[in-house]
Amino acid sequence: MRIITPINFGWRFGRKSEAMQGNTIDESTMEIVDIPHSNAKLGFNNYTESIYQFESIYKKEVWIQLLPNKRHFIRFEGVLHQAKIYINNHFIGLHQGGYTAFELEVTAYVVDGSNNLMVEVDSRETLNIPPFGKTIDYLTYGGIYREVYWIETPLHRIKHVKVTLLDALTNPKLHFHVDTDGGNQVNIQLLKSDVLIHEQSYPVHDSMIMQPKIELWDIDHPHMYTVRVVLDHMDDYVFKTGFKHSIFQEDGFYLNGKKIKIIGLNRHQIYPYVGYAMPKNGQISDAKILKSLGNAVRTSHYPQSKHFLDACDELGLLVFTEAPGWQYVGDASWQQSYLNQVKEMIIEQQHHPSIILWGVRVNESGDYKDLYQASNSLAKHLDDRQTGGVRCFSFSEQYEDVYTYNDFYHNGTNGYAKPLHEIIHKPTPYLITEFNGHMFPTKSFDTPSRQLEHALRYAHILNNHMGNPKIAGSFGWQFVDYNTHEQFGSGDHVCYHGIMDAFRLPKPAASIYSSQMEKPYLSILNSADIGDYDAGFIDSFVIATNCEYIEVYQNDRFVGKYYPDYHQFPHLKHPPIIIDDLYGDAYEDLNLSKTRIEELKNIAKDLAKRGGLDKLTAQDEYNPEDIQLAWQMYGKYIANWGSLSFLYTIKGFHPKADLTRKLGPYKNYTIVVDMEHTEIYIEDTFDVSRIEIQAVDDLGNLKPYAFDVISIQTNSVLEVIGETYVSLIGGKRTIWVRTKEKGIGIVQITHKNSVIEKHIHVN
Repeated sequence: MRIITPINFGWRFGRKSEAMQGNTIDESTMEIVDIPHSNAKLGFNNYTESIYQFESIYKKEVWIQLLPNKRHFIRFEGVLHQAKIYINNHFIGLHQGGYTAFELEVTAYVVDGSNNLMVEVDSRETLNIPPFGKTIDYLTYGGIYREVYWIETPLHRIKHVKVTLLDALTNPKLHFHVDTDGGNQVNIQLLKSDVLIHEQSYPVHDSMIMQPKIELWDIDHPHMYTVRVVLDHMDDYVFKTGFKHSIFQEDGFYLNGKKIKIIGLNRHQIYPYVGYAMPKNGQISDAKILKSLGNAVRTSHYPQSKHFLDACDELGLLVFTEAPGWQYVGDASWQQSYLNQVKEMIIEQQHHPSIILWGVRVNESGDYKDLYQASNSLAKHLDDRQTGGVRCFSFSEQYEDVYTYNDFYHNGTNGYAKPLHEIIHKPTPYLITEFNGHMFPTKSFDTPSRQLEHALRYAHILNNHMGNPKIAGSFGWQFVDYNTHEQFGSGDHVCYHGIMDAFRLPKPAASIYSSQMEKPYLSILNSADIGDYDAGFIDSFVIATNCEYIEVYQNDRFVGKYYPDYHQFPHLKHPPIIIDDLYGDAYEDLNLSKTRIEELKNIAKDLAKRGGLDKLTAQDEYNPEDIQLAWQMYGKYIANWGSLSFLYTIKGFHPKADLTRKLGPYKNYTIVVDMEHTEIYIEDTFDVSRIEIQAVDDLGNLKPYAFDVISIQTNSVLEVIGETYVSLIGGKRTIWVRTKEKGIGIVQITHKNSVIEKHIHVN
């Protein structure tokens, strides 16, 4: 049977310029590393692409027991960006493209015992392959950043298995096509939860239709099956998959016949300190976070890790995946490389039921008719899923099934989406693939008012998309902040376009997404500190929640009930709740008419926005008595300038759980540590655990102005990824620790004079 052996530990690595001594390699200059590996030690920010743009050499000794009638292959899940492979000093092959996997046969050059494997890696951005050719709005990094495997097969082996679902909504059947390089008979087994539910055999040169009883994969019930294909009782090819029917139509997206609005985010696979080189748990973690924020993800702008896609399958997260590229299309050689990568992407990923759309157009490029007709034709030949091609200009030629468009129309003062008649010539399936992003970049340490505006822009835009039946859905730009080239982003070479920061910690905008989900949720998006606002005036509190209503208390005074704002956000499933009046029944004892009370409140609001009574001018026509009364009531019930501080208690009422949040002055804050995993595993390679560190006050609120220094120490079982002395950013920070050996890992986090100790079991 087929034997797949991971070979990810104990590689030698060095810069080619330093390791090569003439035609020989000086291993004494090379360090020992594990795969996934970044070719450069990176920071969190303030570094440029020059840090990883060089050629490097990776070497590993692989022990093989040669057996008769066996073949040997090496599989690389991803090498950035050009790889030359050598075994025992024989050149085996060249692969171009850093985002797709590839296999090479080495049978003719393998010896019994020790085999010398060497990979020359070129990570320079001058390569004439996608996505290179002009400066790109993200970094592309370098190294062997995904896993490597040694594969041993019989002489006759299975090269690929394609499964197509037929008659999905009426009488589901599975069509199998097995690609082999010889053999006589194929046996196919279908299992669910390790239980065999169907088995069938047929001659190797035929295709086969199987009709087992299956449950369709969807976002709420992501049913997965194991397929085991055996050739002549000798070679077995095993993978997980699911079966669904999905289609984009002019009136939206349908999954298994049910119309679903796509609510998603774009994802860059970029992490602090390691760039792309994050192993399994880090990839799964991103998928889980994205699932808590919506129902879909776009893999901008390249194919991503098998671990990430596996997690999307298991979680029920829809995926729009696309081939590498950003705005630029090169010469004939470049275009052929692009088509090769389209093919590799589809063949590699077509078992993933989460994928609903193949991206076969270079992101935001012009209309290249010949290339895009070829890429669409290729995709259709390889798989029956629909295609999309992301553009950023109107009335583009459409070669794909779905018109996918980056809509950065909203600027804070105009409409929330560009009208469709100004984008497309005729009705067609339509999907918005990017919005917001660079139009309002927001840092996790920006002022509360800017972060609130950032969140409200997302709320308004999503409301618009949800209310337009011609829009299948949308992907916000971006899931997390990401490192970029110096021509883009802020002065530290970071694009602060995410609804989360680079450490996967949420900004208030993330709360808009979280509140649309079913898990009980309530978050106050404002600060209650008047010093955070111009003229000390807090116009309103905004609550992101899926509660049916909230009750608000000011100190011990009941202010009132507040409900979701369906007036501003009629199409959101769970609109924000806007608290724009904290007087409650304070005016009732004055025996004033409702009209006069509203006039007094408006006078107070006008004065507060200006900054006080001293801002009145001769042109103001307010009645002096009204001014005094309005200002007196405002000072007592709204403002707290030098008087009694206000503690706000907000109680949310949800069918599944009641939630309480408090906002106001605090006495102390402490460091709170949240471990994502207390148990992790060394399997195909090392793994990681994510640890969140936050400064939280005695009311349970994040302290955004805490920039305290913390230190992180581990025992020999674990190692901190990145720096061991860091400062909080906006009151929070994430660290990742990686496995070094099996045992009980100890993480000590020191803040001032206190030490928090956490344990992780490494198996």
